[in-house]
Amino acid sequence: MTDQADRPPRFSRDITFYASRGFVESLNASQREVFLSLFEGQEMAFAIETSLEQARFEFGANETPNPDAPVLAALSYALPRMSTAGWTVATEIERMWPTLSDMTRKLVREKINKAIEAGRSGASCDTAHWRRVANLPLNEAERIERTSF
Repeated sequence: MTDQADRPPRFSRDITFYASRGFVESLNASQREVFLSLFEGQEMAFAIETSLEQARFEFGANETPNPDAPVLAALSYALPRMSTAGWTVATEIERMWPTLSDMTRKLVREKINKAIEAGRSGASCDTAHWRRVANLPLNEAERIERTSF
């Protein structure tokens, strides 16, 4: 069995960066206050370990966290922004597309299309990147359908 530390990271630092920003942005003021208090002190390692343990417990025995959740969090953070975040996350999602589950691909497409329709997909150059991702095939059948004459 391979040790977790020996495996290459599944997510790029960019996805991790924007997913982390999206996570913190989703916290309310008092939650951010607790977050800062827990993770800035000398007991940070213990706080991380305890928080992970509780998060696993909260999922319960029959539930499994979505392994693609960081991609969705990074998408939610970057999608409406007029910054390099849009291009960076769109490029990373496109790179990771073959490794994402069909359900995650569908969610990504839906979120992007909804944001574009609502005019919340960044600047026009950002929207072009998002359209490129939304137009990726969801599965092999869709890929074949698009490439057959």
